[in-house]
Formats: sequence, structure tokens, C-alpha cells
Amino acid sequence: MRRQAILADSRLERRLRRLEGNRDLDPSGFPPHCPEWLAFWQRQFHLYVNGEEHVTLTLEGACAVMQAIPDDDEAPMQLS
Repeated sequence: MRRQAILADSRLERRLRRLEGNRDLDPSGFPPHCPEWLAFWQRQFHLYVNGEEHVTLTLEGACAVMQAIPDDDEAPMQLS
């Protein structure tokens, strides 16, 4: 019985170490919020909008893309 508990603990520890090693990377493969990460998600969002094949968007990636788009009130006004 004790041996089974030890084996279960070691399996769990291995799984946790593997998950912790990947926790900072999403499908982009870049650390969150670096320029390459944002460029990756902007490209994936563009593909999604155009109905092309893309990776599944993450909430964090989609939010970053939306925040990178300037608001209309920040755009220069054109006088007619």
C-alpha cells in the first residue's frame, strides 16, 4: 500500500514539473507580452477574422490584440 502511494506521488510530481515547465508559454511559443508574442496573436486574430485556419485563440491573446488597436477617439480627426 505504501509503495503505491509513493508511486502515485512520484507520477504526480512528474506531471506537475512538466506542467510548470510549460506554464509560461502558450501556443505562440513566446513568453507572454513580448513583441513576438503580440505579433503572433495579431496574425492569428487576422486569420480568424478572415475565416482562415488559425490556432485556437486564448483569452489573453485576444485581449492583447484588442488593447493594441487604437480607440476611435485616439485617431486623428479629419476635417472636411
